[in-house]
Amino acid sequence: MKFPTVSVENFFDKPDDIVKYANSLKYKTPEKNEFWIGQRSELLHLIHPKLFHFICEKVISVFYDGSKEDINYDDAQISFQKISKKDWQNNKIKTHRDISDSLSGLIYLSKEENFANGTKISIDSELDHILVSSKYNSMLCYDGSQLHGPIGSTGEDRLTIVFFIHNVLAEKTPYERLNNIKGF
Repeated sequence: MKFPTVSVENFFDKPDDIVKYANSLKYKTPEKNEFWIGQRSELLHLIHPKLFHFICEKVISVFYDGSKEDINYDDAQISFQKISKKDWQNNKIKTHRDISDSLSGLIYLSKEENFANGTKISIDSELDHILVSSKYNSMLCYDGSQLHGPIGSTGEDRLTIVFFIHNVLAEKTPYERLNNIKGF
């Protein structure tokens, strides 16, 4: 594992503008070979490259200082996602792991802040480790190798931005820097 689980509030300066943009987009359901629930927009690097690069830079800045070291990544996918209560109820896979070597996460954009529309990070299928409420304009990111998924769904659609940043390359990972501090 390379990345700790981190939550950041007030991710966007103007989140209402982001929601307005999200609501103007077309959404699609997963293909047979895709294993996510709900509906997603086209990938942001195709429809809004400026927003795509802003999100990548801001997420990576949580873990690295780009002015002090050279940070690169192989690939990233970012899109808006909507999950309805019906999507959740019809979903057979409640938790999953993303591609290894990815920094994964989401930004909550639903104004109804509650626990039921949040996210869980699990030790295994029986033991939830971290439970995070869906707070408007907050970001949750975690190592993609961790078991995770939505907690549930209320009546309101859960609007998020989901992101997957693959093979982040820097001098040291956050856990390597942390584990280099010895003493107690």
